[in-house]
Amino acid sequence: MLEKESLEEFKDWLEFRGAQLLPPKNQGEVIRFSGTKGQVGLVYANKADIVTAMNPLATLAWQAFLVDGPWKVALPAKNRKSLSWKVAALEERDGNECFFCGLELGEEKITVEHILSRVSGGSNHFDNLALAHEICNQLASNLSVVEKVRLRDRLRSE
Repeated sequence: MLEKESLEEFKDWLEFRGAQLLPPKNQGEVIRFSGTKGQVGLVYANKADIVTAMNPLATLAWQAFLVDGPWKVALPAKNRKSLSWKVAALEERDGNECFFCGLELGEEKITVEHILSRVSGGSNHFDNLALAHEICNQLASNLSVVEKVRLRDRLRSE
């Protein structure tokens, strides 16, 4: 159980490290803070200030807070101003190239591709995700896995 003082200390800790505290959007939110572009950290608690849930960004921050470890509001980026935590994790796992064409991701808009599309029952699990240029992802759209592999082979041979 987290005490109210711990949540207040966590807020101070976040602000000290560059996070911007945002007003809660509903009754269950006790902490809402901005992360990198498009990211928001969320901490939910019940009326007794018992934390019931945190989203991934808030969980990473909380773990660093508990050990007073390093944490920055912005993830490090290679030639890009900001990366979502998911893109950063996929880039670390797979490298800095498009799943389809094999070219460096560079400054172009990067998307997260579902190998088995969500429409076909694919999940958001990391095993089903890869990085792709926006244009390559649009070419793949909701193709089957086999058709995506064929597209990948064709694009890499051109």
